[in-house]
Amino acid sequence: MYCIIGSDSFTDIIFDIVYINQTSLTRYPLRERRDALHHIINPVNRRFEIHDFAKANSVKDIETELRKIVKLTLDLRD
Repeated sequence: MYCIIGSDSFTDIIFDIVYINQTSLTRYPLRERRDALHHIINPVNRRFEIHDFAKANSVKDIETELRKIVKLTLDLRD
Protein backbone atom coordinates (compact mmCIF):
# COMPACT_ATOMS: atom_id res chain seq x y z
CA MET A 1 0.00 0.00 0.00
CA TYR A 2 1.24 3.49 -0.80
CA CYS A 3 0.14 6.34 1.48
CA ILE A 4 0.00 10.00 0.54
CA ILE A 5 -0.29 12.52 3.34
CA GLY A 6 -1.19 16.12 2.56
CA SER A 7 -1.77 19.07 4.83
CA ASP A 8 -5.43 18.21 5.39
CA SER A 9 -5.90 14.85 3.69
CA PHE A 10 -4.74 11.28 3.77
CA THR A 11 -5.03 8.90 0.80
CA ASP A 12 -4.17 5.21 0.64
CA ILE A 13 -3.36 4.09 -2.89
CA ILE A 14 -3.30 0.32 -3.21
CA PHE A 15 -1.50 -1.38 -6.07
CA ASP A 16 -1.10 -5.01 -4.95
CA ILE A 17 -2.27 -7.54 -2.37
CA VAL A 18 -0.17 -10.41 -1.06
CA TYR A 19 -2.39 -11.80 1.73
CA ILE A 20 -6.13 -12.39 2.17
CA ASN A 21 -7.33 -13.80 5.50
CA GLN A 22 -3.82 -15.00 6.40
CA THR A 23 -3.49 -16.78 3.04
CA SER A 24 -0.49 -15.86 0.90
CA LEU A 25 -1.22 -14.86 -2.68
CA THR A 26 2.43 -14.57 -3.69
CA ARG A 27 2.32 -17.71 -5.83
CA TYR A 28 -0.25 -16.06 -8.10
CA PRO A 29 0.66 -13.62 -10.88
CA LEU A 30 0.08 -9.91 -10.34
CA ARG A 31 -2.92 -9.94 -12.68
CA GLU A 32 -4.74 -12.47 -10.48
CA ARG A 33 -3.78 -10.64 -7.28
CA ARG A 34 -5.13 -7.39 -8.73
CA ASP A 35 -8.40 -9.16 -9.64
CA ALA A 36 -8.66 -10.32 -6.01
CA LEU A 37 -7.95 -6.77 -4.85
CA HIS A 38 -10.77 -5.38 -6.98
CA HIS A 39 -13.17 -7.96 -5.51
CA ILE A 40 -12.47 -7.12 -1.86
CA ILE A 41 -11.80 -3.36 -1.84
CA ASN A 42 -14.48 -0.69 -2.10
CA PRO A 43 -12.59 2.44 -3.24
CA VAL A 44 -13.43 5.85 -1.78
CA ASN A 45 -12.30 8.77 -3.95
CA ARG A 46 -9.29 10.64 -2.54
CA ARG A 47 -9.29 8.43 0.57
CA PHE A 48 -8.79 4.78 -0.44
CA GLU A 49 -8.02 4.10 -4.09
CA ILE A 50 -6.75 1.23 -6.22
CA HIS A 51 -3.82 2.51 -8.23
CA ASP A 52 -3.71 1.92 -11.98
CA PHE A 53 -0.76 0.10 -13.42
CA ALA A 54 1.14 0.19 -16.68
CA LYS A 55 3.29 -2.42 -18.35
CA ALA A 56 6.94 -1.40 -18.63
CA ASN A 57 9.49 -2.88 -21.01
CA SER A 58 12.49 -0.68 -20.28
CA VAL A 59 14.10 1.49 -17.64
CA LYS A 60 12.80 4.54 -19.50
CA ASP A 61 9.22 3.18 -19.28
CA ILE A 62 9.64 2.67 -15.53
CA GLU A 63 11.03 6.18 -15.06
CA THR A 64 8.13 7.66 -17.03
CA GLU A 65 5.58 5.82 -14.88
CA LEU A 66 7.32 6.79 -11.63
CA ARG A 67 7.26 10.44 -12.71
CA LYS A 68 3.50 10.12 -13.26
CA ILE A 69 3.11 8.74 -9.73
CA VAL A 70 5.10 11.61 -8.28
CA LYS A 71 2.90 14.08 -10.18
CA LEU A 72 -0.22 12.30 -8.93
CA THR A 73 1.13 12.54 -5.38
CA LEU A 74 1.70 16.27 -5.72
CA ASP A 75 -1.71 16.81 -7.33
CA LEU A 76 -3.46 14.96 -4.50
CA ARG A 77 -1.74 17.15 -1.93
CA ASP A 78 -3.19 20.32 -3.52
